[in-house]
Amino acid sequence: MKGKTRKEIDRALKKEEILRAALKLFLEKGIRETKLEEIAESVYLTKPTIYYYFKSKEDIVDALIEKGWNQLLDVAKRNFDLDNPRDSLFRIIEEQMELYKNKYELLKFLFISSNQVSEYENGSIKPWAVAKNELMDMYEELLIKLVGEDKVSVVQKAIGGLIHGILNLGRPPEDKDFEKAMEYLKKIIEE
Repeated sequence: MKGKTRKEIDRALKKEEILRAALKLFLEKGIRETKLEEIAESVYLTKPTIYYYFKSKEDIVDALIEKGWNQLLDVAKRNFDLDNPRDSLFRIIEEQMELYKNKYELLKFLFISSNQVSEYENGSIKPWAVAKNELMDMYEELLIKLVGEDKVSVVQKAIGGLIHGILNLGRPPEDKDFEKAMEYLKKIIEE
């Protein structure tokens, strides 16, 4: 955290601690059932102190979702290459699958919660929805080059189904899960 004051560093660390605790509670109890007081208690704070870090429980949810979409988008940006769409797509998916393994709880929450919360606030699109849409656009561009516009929707659904399947195994994914998913995906793309 180069160039930050001690107070800024402490605040950032406390926000991360709150996010980790909230993530755990959201996955255990669900977003609606988790109370802000429970999040505060789990990090030894009072509810009013949480408001120093986040405006509301929804703000915490949005911060977690944004963190997840940004991590997935960063992978795509690093590997995006329209001149070589097949290799680019597989590199993106393989690297994102590593994220699913290493950030399992966050990404599981991301896919569970993205459909439960609004992408808009006060008429403006939320930052996490911008990242999500940018990622989906990148996938679409690669797939159009690979399979043509008429098959994009089917392949997108197949990719989404594989990802949701991996995240809903009831356990963190293993290498063999990813290998099977990639094998299946390659068959779909190459047919």
